[in-house]
Amino acid sequence: MAKKFFQFCFITAIIFFGSNLCSAEDLIFVDSRGEIGYYFDRDTVQIKNAGALSVNLIVIKIDVNEMEITDLEINHAEKLYTIKSVKTLSYSDRTEISADYNSRRPRPYSDKSLMGEIVTMILYGGE
Repeated sequence: MAKKFFQFCFITAIIFFGSNLCSAEDLIFVDSRGEIGYYFDRDTVQIKNAGALSVNLIVIKIDVNEMEITDLEINHAEKLYTIKSVKTLSYSDRTEISADYNSRRPRPYSDKSLMGEIVTMILYGGE
């Protein structure tokens, strides 16, 4: 399991840091589950007010050669997040596969959830 995780991180780093598109991004690793890696783009973090922020969440699915870029609005004071849009790109060449610009209803999250981890990393250091 540790070997697979290392391979996943190594391949992800090579592709991200070798890509022109991602060289402008400041991706912060949050978690991985199997062949899926979760990151947020520190360059997209915008503090809306004392209780809310927006950020892009990046989900990389190596096994199907896809990455999703989800534009999130997070109300950390109320522990709610709203998906504003989702774009799916080919991971290898960054061509757009699909896009959904329909905003969803706000959803709750807990401190122990993946969204809770993301919010904690954004608010308290990011690394």
